[in-house]
Amino acid sequence: MMLRLILLTIALTVALSNIQPLDAQDQTAQPYLYYYSMLLGGLIIEHPDGTDSRQIAANIIPPNMSGLAGAGWSPSGKYFAAYGKEIAGYISKRRSPFVVDLQGQPAVNWFHTLAKTTSLQWSPSGDDILLVMGSYDPNQGTDFGTFVWLIDIESKQVLAEYGINVGMIAYAMSKITWDIPNRQIEFYLKPDTYNIGSYYHVTMNFDGTTHSEPTSAENFTSLADSYPNVEADYRDDGSSISPNGTFTTLGDYPAILTDTRTGNTLQLPKHTWSTGCREYRWSSDEQFMITLDGSLIAGGGCGVAVMGITDSRGQLWREIGSCLWGFEPCAGWLPENINIDALPAGSPKPVLLDPVKIDYISGDITFGVSRMEPLLFWLVCNKDATANIISIETGEIAYRLDFASCPGMSSRSPRPDKSLAVTVAEDPIHHLLATFIEREEGILISQLEGDQYKPVFRLNSQGFTLEFMNNYADLRARNFAGWKTYSVNEILDYAQSFQPK
Repeated sequence: MMLRLILLTIALTVALSNIQPLDAQDQTAQPYLYYYSMLLGGLIIEHPDGTDSRQIAANIIPPNMSGLAGAGWSPSGKYFAAYGKEIAGYISKRRSPFVVDLQGQPAVNWFHTLAKTTSLQWSPSGDDILLVMGSYDPNQGTDFGTFVWLIDIESKQVLAEYGINVGMIAYAMSKITWDIPNRQIEFYLKPDTYNIGSYYHVTMNFDGTTHSEPTSAENFTSLADSYPNVEADYRDDGSSISPNGTFTTLGDYPAILTDTRTGNTLQLPKHTWSTGCREYRWSSDEQFMITLDGSLIAGGGCGVAVMGITDSRGQLWREIGSCLWGFEPCAGWLPENINIDALPAGSPKPVLLDPVKIDYISGDITFGVSRMEPLLFWLVCNKDATANIISIETGEIAYRLDFASCPGMSSRSPRPDKSLAVTVAEDPIHHLLATFIEREEGILISQLEGDQYKPVFRLNSQGFTLEFMNNYADLRARNFAGWKTYSVNEILDYAQSFQPK
Protein backbone atom coordinates (compact mmCIF):
# COMPACT_ATOMS: atom_id res chain seq x y z
CA MET A 1 0.00 0.00 0.00
CA MET A 2 2.81 2.42 0.92
CA LEU A 3 4.63 1.72 -2.37
CA ARG A 4 1.43 2.31 -4.32
CA LEU A 5 0.90 5.62 -2.50
CA ILE A 6 4.48 6.72 -3.24
CA LEU A 7 4.11 5.84 -6.92
CA LEU A 8 0.78 7.69 -7.10
CA THR A 9 2.36 10.77 -5.46
CA ILE A 10 5.24 10.71 -7.96
CA ALA A 11 2.81 10.38 -10.88
CA LEU A 12 0.73 13.32 -9.68
CA THR A 13 3.82 15.44 -9.13
CA VAL A 14 5.05 14.76 -12.68
CA ALA A 15 1.63 15.45 -14.15
CA LEU A 16 1.20 18.71 -12.25
CA SER A 17 4.69 19.86 -13.17
CA ASN A 18 3.69 19.73 -16.85
CA ILE A 19 0.73 22.10 -16.30
CA GLN A 20 1.69 25.73 -16.71
CA PRO A 21 -0.51 28.79 -16.25
CA LEU A 22 -1.14 30.82 -19.37
CA ASP A 23 1.22 33.54 -18.16
CA ALA A 24 4.11 31.07 -18.05
CA GLN A 25 3.55 29.61 -21.50
CA ASP A 26 6.10 30.15 -24.21
CA GLN A 27 5.23 32.94 -26.65
CA THR A 28 4.99 30.46 -29.48
CA ALA A 29 2.02 28.86 -27.68
CA GLN A 30 0.01 32.04 -28.24
CA PRO A 31 -1.90 32.41 -31.49
CA TYR A 32 -1.34 35.38 -33.80
CA LEU A 33 -3.91 38.01 -34.61
CA TYR A 34 -3.93 40.55 -37.41
CA TYR A 35 -5.76 43.84 -37.75
CA TYR A 36 -5.95 46.88 -39.96
CA SER A 37 -4.44 49.92 -38.26
CA MET A 38 -6.59 52.97 -38.94
CA LEU A 39 -4.01 54.87 -36.93
CA LEU A 40 -0.83 53.79 -38.76
CA GLY A 41 -2.00 52.07 -41.94
CA GLY A 42 -1.16 48.55 -43.08
CA LEU A 43 -1.71 45.35 -41.13
CA ILE A 44 -0.31 44.65 -37.67
CA ILE A 45 0.43 40.99 -36.88
CA GLU A 46 1.34 40.02 -33.33
CA HIS A 47 0.55 37.85 -30.32
CA PRO A 48 -2.43 38.90 -28.19
CA ASP A 49 -0.10 40.39 -25.56
CA GLY A 50 1.61 42.52 -28.24
CA THR A 51 4.83 40.53 -28.45
CA ASP A 52 6.44 39.36 -31.72
CA SER A 53 4.76 42.39 -33.29
CA ARG A 54 5.28 43.63 -36.84
CA GLN A 55 3.57 45.88 -39.35
CA ILE A 56 3.28 45.14 -43.07
CA ALA A 57 1.95 47.07 -46.07
CA ALA A 58 1.91 50.44 -44.27
CA ASN A 59 2.89 52.10 -47.57
CA ILE A 60 0.22 50.15 -49.48
CA ILE A 61 -2.85 50.12 -47.20
CA PRO A 62 -3.21 53.73 -46.04
CA PRO A 63 -4.38 54.93 -42.60
CA ASN A 64 -7.53 56.90 -41.84
CA MET A 65 -9.94 54.69 -43.79
CA SER A 66 -13.16 53.65 -42.06
CA GLY A 67 -12.22 50.01 -42.55
CA LEU A 68 -11.46 47.16 -44.91
CA ALA A 69 -13.72 44.86 -46.89
CA GLY A 70 -12.92 42.05 -49.27
CA ALA A 71 -11.38 38.63 -49.51
CA GLY A 72 -8.80 38.50 -46.69
CA TRP A 73 -6.11 35.80 -46.67
CA SER A 74 -5.67 33.64 -49.79
CA PRO A 75 -6.16 29.85 -49.73
CA SER A 76 -2.39 29.31 -49.77
CA GLY A 77 -1.82 31.82 -46.98
CA LYS A 78 0.64 33.74 -49.18
CA TYR A 79 -1.45 36.83 -49.93
CA PHE A 80 -3.88 39.25 -48.31
CA ALA A 81 -6.57 40.96 -50.42
CA ALA A 82 -8.93 43.73 -49.38
CA TYR A 83 -10.20 47.14 -50.38
CA GLY A 84 -10.70 50.24 -48.32
CA LYS A 85 -14.07 51.71 -47.38
CA GLU A 86 -14.70 55.24 -46.24
CA ILE A 87 -17.97 56.15 -44.56
CA ALA A 88 -18.96 59.80 -44.19
CA GLY A 89 -22.56 60.38 -43.20
CA TYR A 90 -24.68 58.37 -45.63
CA ILE A 91 -21.97 58.22 -48.31
CA SER A 92 -19.82 55.09 -48.68
CA LYS A 93 -16.70 55.18 -50.84
CA ARG A 94 -14.98 52.02 -52.07
CA ARG A 95 -11.31 52.35 -52.89
CA SER A 96 -9.03 50.37 -55.19
CA PRO A 97 -8.01 46.87 -54.02
CA PHE A 98 -4.82 45.97 -52.17
CA VAL A 99 -3.20 42.56 -52.66
CA VAL A 100 0.05 42.13 -50.73
CA ASP A 101 2.41 39.25 -49.98
CA LEU A 102 3.70 38.29 -46.54
CA GLN A 103 6.41 40.94 -46.73
CA GLY A 104 3.76 43.57 -47.35
CA GLN A 105 4.76 44.14 -50.97
CA PRO A 106 2.14 44.52 -53.73
CA ALA A 107 1.45 41.18 -55.41
CA VAL A 108 -0.08 43.00 -58.40
CA ASN A 109 1.30 46.44 -59.11
CA TRP A 110 -1.51 47.88 -61.23
CA PHE A 111 -4.50 47.62 -58.90
CA HIS A 112 -4.07 51.24 -57.85
CA THR A 113 -5.34 52.26 -61.31
CA LEU A 114 -8.85 51.10 -60.38
CA ALA A 115 -11.02 53.89 -59.04
CA LYS A 116 -13.29 51.70 -56.92
CA THR A 117 -13.94 48.11 -55.96
CA THR A 118 -17.29 46.35 -55.71
CA SER A 119 -16.23 42.84 -54.70
CA LEU A 120 -13.21 40.63 -54.03
CA GLN A 121 -13.43 36.84 -53.68
CA TRP A 122 -10.85 34.07 -53.48
CA SER A 123 -11.58 30.90 -55.44
CA PRO A 124 -12.92 28.08 -53.22
CA SER A 125 -10.82 25.65 -55.29
CA GLY A 126 -7.77 26.24 -53.09
CA ASP A 127 -5.95 28.14 -55.86
CA ASP A 128 -4.90 31.75 -55.38
CA ILE A 129 -7.33 32.91 -58.05
CA LEU A 130 -8.90 36.23 -57.15
CA LEU A 131 -12.19 37.52 -58.50
CA VAL A 132 -12.09 41.31 -58.76
CA MET A 133 -15.15 43.37 -59.59
CA GLY A 134 -14.28 47.01 -60.01
CA SER A 135 -14.35 50.09 -62.20
CA TYR A 136 -12.18 52.89 -63.51
CA ASP A 137 -15.11 55.27 -62.96
CA PRO A 138 -14.62 57.23 -59.70
CA ASN A 139 -18.34 58.00 -59.43
CA GLN A 140 -19.42 56.15 -56.29
CA GLY A 141 -23.11 56.43 -57.05
CA THR A 142 -23.22 54.41 -60.28
CA ASP A 143 -21.67 51.24 -61.69
CA PHE A 144 -21.09 52.18 -65.34
CA GLY A 145 -17.99 50.56 -66.78
CA THR A 146 -17.87 47.77 -64.22
CA PHE A 147 -15.78 44.73 -65.09
CA VAL A 148 -15.18 41.29 -63.62
CA TRP A 149 -11.70 39.81 -63.62
CA LEU A 150 -10.38 36.39 -62.71
CA ILE A 151 -6.71 36.81 -61.80
CA ASP A 152 -4.08 34.21 -60.99
CA ILE A 153 -2.19 36.15 -58.34
CA GLU A 154 0.86 33.88 -58.41
CA SER A 155 1.47 34.49 -62.13
CA LYS A 156 -0.12 37.99 -62.09
CA GLN A 157 -2.15 37.00 -65.15
CA VAL A 158 -5.74 37.95 -65.90
CA LEU A 159 -7.35 34.62 -66.75
CA ALA A 160 -10.68 36.04 -67.93
CA GLU A 161 -12.51 39.37 -68.04
CA TYR A 162 -16.04 40.58 -68.71
CA GLY A 163 -17.43 44.13 -68.96
CA ILE A 164 -20.76 45.24 -67.53
CA ASN A 165 -22.20 48.68 -68.34
CA VAL A 166 -25.07 49.13 -65.90
CA GLY A 167 -26.19 51.85 -63.56
CA MET A 168 -26.90 49.80 -60.43
CA ILE A 169 -25.10 46.48 -60.01
CA ALA A 170 -27.23 45.52 -57.01
CA TYR A 171 -30.36 45.32 -59.17
CA ALA A 172 -28.84 44.39 -62.54
CA MET A 173 -26.66 41.44 -61.50
CA SER A 174 -27.07 38.18 -59.59
CA LYS A 175 -24.79 36.57 -57.05
CA ILE A 176 -21.60 35.13 -58.59
CA THR A 177 -21.21 31.39 -58.09
CA TRP A 178 -18.07 29.31 -58.53
CA ASP A 179 -18.33 26.13 -60.61
CA ILE A 180 -15.02 24.55 -59.66
CA PRO A 181 -15.46 21.15 -61.43
CA ASN A 182 -15.89 23.04 -64.72
CA ARG A 183 -13.30 25.69 -63.76
CA GLN A 184 -15.59 28.65 -64.30
CA ILE A 185 -17.79 31.22 -62.58
CA GLU A 186 -21.34 32.11 -63.58
CA PHE A 187 -23.88 34.84 -62.92
CA TYR A 188 -26.99 36.42 -64.43
CA LEU A 189 -27.55 39.93 -65.79
CA LYS A 190 -30.60 42.13 -66.19
CA PRO A 191 -29.23 45.21 -68.02
CA ASP A 192 -30.68 48.54 -66.95
CA THR A 193 -29.05 50.71 -69.66
CA TYR A 194 -29.41 48.54 -72.80
CA ASN A 195 -31.64 45.66 -73.95
CA ILE A 196 -33.96 46.52 -71.10
CA GLY A 197 -36.26 43.62 -70.28
CA SER A 198 -33.69 41.04 -71.37
CA TYR A 199 -31.83 38.53 -69.16
CA TYR A 200 -28.48 36.85 -69.74
CA HIS A 201 -26.54 33.93 -68.29
CA VAL A 202 -22.79 34.68 -68.21
CA THR A 203 -19.97 32.17 -67.73
CA MET A 204 -16.29 33.06 -67.37
CA ASN A 205 -13.86 30.17 -67.74
CA PHE A 206 -10.42 29.91 -66.22
CA ASP A 207 -9.05 29.36 -69.75
CA GLY A 208 -10.07 32.91 -70.70
CA THR A 209 -13.23 32.18 -72.68
CA THR A 210 -16.49 33.90 -71.76
CA HIS A 211 -20.06 33.23 -72.86
CA SER A 212 -23.23 35.30 -72.58
CA GLU A 213 -26.54 33.80 -73.68
CA PRO A 214 -30.16 34.85 -73.26
CA THR A 215 -32.11 33.28 -70.42
CA SER A 216 -35.50 33.62 -68.76
CA ALA A 217 -36.52 35.99 -66.00
CA GLU A 218 -37.20 33.03 -63.70
CA ASN A 219 -33.47 32.31 -63.47
CA PHE A 220 -32.59 35.82 -62.29
CA THR A 221 -32.38 36.91 -58.67
CA SER A 222 -30.69 40.25 -58.08
CA LEU A 223 -27.94 40.88 -55.57
CA ALA A 224 -30.31 43.19 -53.71
CA ASP A 225 -32.71 40.27 -53.26
CA SER A 226 -29.98 37.69 -52.56
CA TYR A 227 -28.35 39.82 -49.86
CA PRO A 228 -30.95 42.08 -48.24
CA ASN A 229 -29.31 45.36 -47.36
CA VAL A 230 -29.95 44.99 -43.65
CA GLU A 231 -27.07 45.71 -41.26
CA ALA A 232 -26.43 43.00 -38.73
CA ASP A 233 -27.83 44.07 -35.38
CA TYR A 234 -25.13 43.88 -32.72
CA ARG A 235 -27.37 45.52 -30.13
CA ASP A 236 -28.20 42.21 -28.53
CA ASP A 237 -27.50 40.97 -25.01
CA GLY A 238 -23.77 40.60 -25.71
CA SER A 239 -24.00 36.81 -25.69
CA SER A 240 -21.47 34.54 -27.38
CA ILE A 241 -20.22 30.96 -27.11
CA SER A 242 -16.58 29.92 -27.53
CA PRO A 243 -15.80 27.42 -30.34
CA ASN A 244 -16.03 24.33 -28.13
CA GLY A 245 -18.67 25.72 -25.79
CA THR A 246 -16.25 26.09 -22.86
CA PHE A 247 -17.13 29.74 -22.26
CA THR A 248 -20.14 31.98 -22.70
CA THR A 249 -20.51 35.75 -22.42
CA LEU A 250 -23.51 37.89 -21.53
CA GLY A 251 -23.93 41.65 -21.35
CA ASP A 252 -21.96 44.47 -22.90
CA TYR A 253 -20.73 47.02 -20.34
CA PRO A 254 -19.46 45.12 -18.48
CA ALA A 255 -19.68 41.66 -20.04
CA ILE A 256 -19.82 38.60 -17.81
CA LEU A 257 -17.88 35.50 -18.88
CA THR A 258 -18.96 32.10 -17.56
CA ASP A 259 -16.89 28.90 -17.54
CA THR A 260 -19.51 26.29 -18.47
CA ARG A 261 -17.44 23.50 -16.86
CA THR A 262 -17.36 25.05 -13.40
CA GLY A 263 -20.06 27.71 -13.48
CA ASN A 264 -17.50 30.31 -12.35
CA THR A 265 -18.03 33.83 -13.67
CA LEU A 266 -15.86 36.90 -14.08
CA GLN A 267 -16.23 40.42 -15.40
CA LEU A 268 -14.39 41.07 -18.66
CA PRO A 269 -12.45 44.33 -19.02
CA LYS A 270 -14.37 47.37 -20.26
CA HIS A 271 -13.41 49.46 -23.24
CA THR A 272 -12.58 53.13 -22.70
CA TRP A 273 -14.96 53.92 -25.54
CA SER A 274 -18.62 53.70 -24.64
CA THR A 275 -20.47 50.65 -25.88
CA GLY A 276 -23.95 49.46 -26.67
CA CYS A 277 -22.98 46.89 -29.30
CA ARG A 278 -20.59 43.97 -28.99
CA GLU A 279 -19.18 41.08 -31.02
CA TYR A 280 -16.54 38.46 -30.17
CA ARG A 281 -14.07 36.63 -32.38
CA TRP A 282 -12.66 33.73 -30.38
CA SER A 283 -9.30 32.09 -31.00
CA SER A 284 -9.56 28.38 -31.81
CA ASP A 285 -7.91 27.46 -28.49
CA GLU A 286 -10.59 29.48 -26.64
CA GLN A 287 -7.95 31.36 -24.68
CA PHE A 288 -8.33 34.78 -26.34
CA MET A 289 -11.00 36.99 -27.83
CA ILE A 290 -10.97 39.88 -30.25
CA THR A 291 -13.75 42.15 -29.02
CA LEU A 292 -15.59 44.69 -31.12
CA ASP A 293 -17.49 47.34 -29.21
CA GLY A 294 -19.46 50.30 -30.43
CA SER A 295 -21.84 52.98 -29.26
CA LEU A 296 -25.39 53.26 -30.55
CA ILE A 297 -26.06 55.89 -33.18
CA ALA A 298 -29.11 58.01 -33.88
CA GLY A 299 -31.69 56.21 -35.95
CA GLY A 300 -30.56 52.78 -34.78
CA GLY A 301 -27.54 50.64 -35.53
CA CYS A 302 -24.00 50.68 -34.23
CA GLY A 303 -21.28 53.27 -34.60
CA VAL A 304 -17.68 52.50 -35.41
CA ALA A 305 -16.40 49.18 -34.04
CA VAL A 306 -13.62 49.65 -31.49
CA MET A 307 -11.33 46.62 -31.33
CA GLY A 308 -9.75 45.12 -28.24
CA ILE A 309 -8.00 41.94 -27.10
CA THR A 310 -8.74 40.06 -23.91
CA ASP A 311 -8.31 36.52 -22.59
CA SER A 312 -10.59 33.93 -21.03
CA ARG A 313 -9.45 34.96 -17.54
CA GLY A 314 -10.13 38.67 -18.03
CA GLN A 315 -6.54 39.56 -17.11
CA LEU A 316 -5.25 40.75 -20.49
CA TRP A 317 -6.64 43.95 -21.98
CA ARG A 318 -5.37 45.85 -24.99
CA GLU A 319 -7.18 48.34 -27.19
CA ILE A 320 -5.98 48.15 -30.79
CA GLY A 321 -8.00 50.59 -32.88
CA SER A 322 -11.29 50.81 -34.74
CA CYS A 323 -12.91 49.57 -37.94
CA LEU A 324 -16.28 48.89 -39.59
CA TRP A 325 -18.73 46.33 -38.29
CA GLY A 326 -19.20 43.08 -40.17
CA PHE A 327 -16.05 43.12 -42.31
CA GLU A 328 -13.78 40.20 -41.47
CA PRO A 329 -10.53 41.52 -43.01
CA CYS A 330 -10.42 44.31 -40.40
CA ALA A 331 -9.35 41.93 -37.62
CA GLY A 332 -9.08 38.21 -37.07
CA TRP A 333 -6.90 35.30 -36.09
CA LEU A 334 -4.07 34.50 -38.44
CA PRO A 335 -4.79 31.29 -40.41
CA GLU A 336 -2.62 28.35 -39.45
CA ASN A 337 -1.28 27.89 -42.99
CA ILE A 338 0.52 31.26 -42.94
CA ASN A 339 4.28 30.85 -42.65
CA ILE A 340 5.31 33.10 -39.75
CA ASP A 341 8.95 32.87 -40.84
CA ALA A 342 8.02 34.48 -44.18
CA LEU A 343 6.82 37.63 -42.38
CA PRO A 344 9.18 40.46 -41.44
CA ALA A 345 10.89 39.89 -38.10
CA GLY A 346 8.78 40.76 -35.09
CA SER A 347 9.58 43.04 -32.16
CA PRO A 348 9.12 42.14 -28.46
CA LYS A 349 7.10 45.33 -27.99
CA PRO A 350 3.83 46.10 -29.81
CA VAL A 351 3.77 48.37 -32.83
CA LEU A 352 1.08 50.43 -31.09
CA LEU A 353 2.18 51.90 -27.77
CA ASP A 354 -0.06 50.57 -24.98
CA PRO A 355 -0.95 52.70 -21.94
CA VAL A 356 0.61 51.79 -18.61
CA LYS A 357 -2.70 52.35 -16.81
CA ILE A 358 -6.41 52.74 -17.54
CA ASP A 359 -8.77 54.51 -15.11
CA TYR A 360 -12.43 54.05 -15.94
CA ILE A 361 -15.02 56.74 -15.43
CA SER A 362 -17.65 55.57 -12.97
CA GLY A 363 -21.17 54.86 -14.13
CA ASP A 364 -22.77 52.81 -16.87
CA ILE A 365 -21.90 54.68 -20.04
CA THR A 366 -23.95 53.70 -23.06
CA PHE A 367 -23.73 56.60 -25.48
CA GLY A 368 -20.40 58.13 -26.41
CA VAL A 369 -20.63 61.89 -26.14
CA SER A 370 -17.40 63.72 -26.78
CA ARG A 371 -16.67 66.43 -24.24
CA MET A 372 -13.62 68.44 -25.11
CA GLU A 373 -11.87 70.30 -22.32
CA PRO A 374 -12.65 74.02 -21.99
CA LEU A 375 -11.69 75.48 -25.33
CA LEU A 376 -8.25 77.09 -25.06
CA PHE A 377 -6.67 76.70 -28.51
CA TRP A 378 -7.49 76.84 -32.20
CA LEU A 379 -5.53 75.00 -34.87
CA VAL A 380 -5.10 77.30 -37.87
CA CYS A 381 -4.01 75.69 -41.12
CA ASN A 382 -1.85 77.68 -43.49
CA LYS A 383 -1.49 77.61 -47.26
CA ASP A 384 2.07 76.30 -47.09
CA ALA A 385 1.06 72.96 -45.49
CA THR A 386 2.02 74.12 -42.01
CA ALA A 387 -0.18 75.01 -39.06
CA ASN A 388 -0.19 77.15 -35.95
CA ILE A 389 -1.90 76.60 -32.64
CA ILE A 390 -3.42 79.89 -31.52
CA SER A 391 -4.28 80.83 -27.96
CA ILE A 392 -7.94 81.85 -27.84
CA GLU A 393 -7.27 84.08 -24.84
CA THR A 394 -4.44 86.12 -26.36
CA GLY A 395 -4.83 85.46 -30.09
CA GLU A 396 -1.09 84.80 -30.31
CA ILE A 397 0.72 81.80 -31.75
CA ALA A 398 1.41 79.32 -28.98
CA TYR A 399 3.00 76.55 -31.09
CA ARG A 400 4.24 76.35 -34.67
CA LEU A 401 3.63 73.04 -36.41
CA ASP A 402 5.43 71.55 -39.39
CA PHE A 403 3.03 69.11 -41.09
CA ALA A 404 3.33 67.40 -44.47
CA SER A 405 -0.43 67.95 -44.70
CA CYS A 406 -2.59 69.99 -42.41
CA PRO A 407 -4.30 67.52 -40.06
CA GLY A 408 -8.05 67.18 -40.19
CA MET A 409 -8.38 69.45 -43.21
CA SER A 410 -9.61 68.23 -46.57
CA SER A 411 -7.68 69.28 -49.67
CA ARG A 412 -11.10 70.38 -50.99
CA SER A 413 -11.54 72.87 -48.16
CA PRO A 414 -12.41 76.29 -49.61
CA ARG A 415 -10.65 77.98 -46.68
CA PRO A 416 -6.99 77.01 -46.30
CA ASP A 417 -6.88 79.04 -43.09
CA LYS A 418 -9.89 77.30 -41.52
CA SER A 419 -9.64 76.82 -37.76
CA LEU A 420 -10.25 73.70 -35.72
CA ALA A 421 -10.63 73.17 -31.99
CA VAL A 422 -7.63 71.32 -30.59
CA THR A 423 -6.60 70.04 -27.17
CA VAL A 424 -2.95 70.48 -26.30
CA ALA A 425 -0.45 69.32 -23.70
CA GLU A 426 3.19 70.44 -23.69
CA ASP A 427 6.19 68.73 -22.10
CA PRO A 428 8.91 71.44 -22.10
CA ILE A 429 11.40 69.13 -20.41
CA HIS A 430 11.43 66.57 -23.23
CA HIS A 431 10.24 69.00 -25.95
CA LEU A 432 7.08 67.00 -26.68
CA LEU A 433 3.68 68.24 -27.78
CA ALA A 434 0.51 66.12 -27.62
CA THR A 435 -2.45 67.31 -29.69
CA PHE A 436 -5.91 65.93 -30.43
CA ILE A 437 -8.51 66.98 -32.99
CA GLU A 438 -11.85 65.25 -32.59
CA ARG A 439 -12.24 64.45 -36.29
CA GLU A 440 -8.84 62.72 -36.40
CA GLU A 441 -7.80 59.26 -35.28
CA GLY A 442 -5.62 59.20 -32.17
CA ILE A 443 -3.37 61.64 -30.34
CA LEU A 444 -0.53 63.12 -32.35
CA ILE A 445 2.89 63.25 -30.64
CA SER A 446 5.27 65.87 -32.04
CA GLN A 447 8.83 66.84 -31.12
CA LEU A 448 10.38 70.28 -31.19
CA GLU A 449 12.95 70.94 -33.92
CA GLY A 450 14.12 74.51 -34.04
CA ASP A 451 11.01 76.63 -33.54
CA GLN A 452 8.54 74.09 -34.98
CA TYR A 453 7.03 70.84 -33.75
CA LYS A 454 7.31 67.94 -36.21
CA PRO A 455 4.91 64.95 -36.05
CA VAL A 456 6.43 61.65 -34.91
CA PHE A 457 3.69 59.08 -34.27
CA ARG A 458 0.19 58.63 -32.87
CA LEU A 459 -1.25 57.13 -29.69
CA ASN A 460 -4.35 54.95 -29.85
CA SER A 461 -6.56 57.19 -27.74
CA GLN A 462 -8.79 60.20 -27.85
CA GLY A 463 -7.61 63.26 -26.01
CA PHE A 464 -10.67 65.20 -24.96
CA THR A 465 -8.42 66.32 -22.12
CA LEU A 466 -4.64 66.01 -22.24
CA GLU A 467 -2.14 66.65 -19.46
CA PHE A 468 1.45 65.76 -18.62
CA MET A 469 1.71 64.65 -14.99
CA ASN A 470 4.14 63.58 -12.28
CA ASN A 471 6.88 66.02 -13.27
CA TYR A 472 6.38 65.13 -16.95
CA ALA A 473 6.84 61.42 -16.34
CA ASP A 474 3.36 60.54 -17.68
CA LEU A 475 0.84 61.70 -20.27
CA ARG A 476 -2.82 61.36 -19.28
CA ALA A 477 -5.51 61.28 -21.99
CA ARG A 478 -9.30 61.32 -21.63
CA ASN A 479 -11.40 58.87 -23.68
CA PHE A 480 -15.20 58.61 -23.72
CA ALA A 481 -15.34 56.21 -20.77
CA GLY A 482 -11.92 56.34 -19.18
CA TRP A 483 -8.45 57.82 -18.87
CA LYS A 484 -5.33 56.31 -20.42
CA THR A 485 -1.93 57.02 -18.91
CA TYR A 486 1.21 56.67 -21.05
CA SER A 487 4.81 56.65 -19.84
CA VAL A 488 6.83 59.55 -21.25
CA ASN A 489 9.94 57.36 -21.28
CA GLU A 490 8.09 54.87 -23.50
CA ILE A 491 6.84 57.71 -25.69
CA LEU A 492 10.43 58.92 -26.12
CA ASP A 493 11.56 55.37 -26.89
CA TYR A 494 8.88 55.04 -29.57
CA ALA A 495 9.64 58.51 -30.93
CA GLN A 496 13.26 57.46 -31.39
CA SER A 497 12.25 54.30 -33.24
CA PHE A 498 10.09 56.35 -35.63
CA GLN A 499 12.90 58.71 -36.61
CA PRO A 500 14.09 58.42 -40.23
CA LYS A 501 17.07 56.09 -40.56
